[in-house]
Amino acid sequence: MSMTFGAAKAEVARNLGGSAISAQLTIAGQAIVDAIREIDSMNDWEYKLITLADIAITSANDTYVLTNTPPVKNIYSARLKGNKRTLSYVRQREIDRFVRDQEAKDIPQAYTDIQTVGTFSIKLMPFPSLADTLQVRVYAAIKDTYADVDALDIPDSYLPAVLALARYNYLIDRSAEDPRAQTFRAIADDRIQKAILADVGNPDEDVRLLPQDEWKGAASSDITIDALGFDW
Repeated sequence: MSMTFGAAKAEVARNLGGSAISAQLTIAGQAIVDAIREIDSMNDWEYKLITLADIAITSANDTYVLTNTPPVKNIYSARLKGNKRTLSYVRQREIDRFVRDQEAKDIPQAYTDIQTVGTFSIKLMPFPSLADTLQVRVYAAIKDTYADVDALDIPDSYLPAVLALARYNYLIDRSAEDPRAQTFRAIADDRIQKAILADVGNPDEDVRLLPQDEWKGAASSDITIDALGFDW
């Protein structure tokens, strides 16, 4: 079972010469929250991969808001269960550049994501011509924790990375000149990279085709609608 938020606050403050007084624990708590958010931004963590409830799609709508409980960080995959096809991820910019008629209806072949404050939506392309069922798998965001009795939403094996980064944040908050700060930052960076490697896996493992990964990295600009073989 993962460490509770209260225990993590006490450990961060105590290990760095702080005390159990409320002010120091408050600083330690914010340092932990900031550390978790930073680590979450560095990787799509496999343990946060979930399958959402099926979405009923119709020929009257091409965009569907995904659940916000838990908050969605990124879409992993999308597929139609009726017409049985996995949809490819395409950026809206590519659609705007290469697809002349975006109102034409057909069986969807691709999707893009639309993010606004508080909502995460999936847009199907082309516009659905028939009713179907959409299954979406997503990476959920790591849950913020504020109650002392709540367990951190972090696997035990990744806790050293979180605590090391929280110690760095704690020191910086108390004194930017603390000579220990950069040491803890280096320790945190090392542990974070090890956690990411453990989460992603080894290069010689079976190749997994993640539609969204097609657009990551320098080669993404070379991928076009034609290259994906779309007929719309």
